[in-house]
Amino acid sequence: MMSKRICAVVCAAALVLCLAGCGGRASHYRAVGCVHTNTDSNAALSFFEFEGTMVYKLKLKDKSEGDIKYTAELESGNVTVSYEYVGTEAELFRLTSGEKLDSSGGYIEKGTVYIIIKTEGKCTNGSFKFSIN
Repeated sequence: MMSKRICAVVCAAALVLCLAGCGGRASHYRAVGCVHTNTDSNAALSFFEFEGTMVYKLKLKDKSEGDIKYTAELESGNVTVSYEYVGTEAELFRLTSGEKLDSSGGYIEKGTVYIIIKTEGKCTNGSFKFSIN
């Protein structure tokens, strides 16, 4: 009887520890015709239909500082793209139906930056490309 209680407590503690590590930056989405790539300095996402959040991890290694160059287009829907650097998240841009962008922004220094693409409902025919300058 005592061993069942100990086993239950140990299992519950292990579950809590596992779930504690699952927060933060995670992609979760539903997509049709989705292609995405991610290297240390580049990321891309193209889709026919997409709903949810996609997170990319980029690293600035060769220089001491830089910014994020991006191109984006969307046939329909609304998307917010932000970046997280040293624990602070800031909006990079918003994109709505029919818009196209080709720009850069977001100051970063040597290290890791996360690009976060979030949709507001379902979006169609989108393309996003990011690189670190």
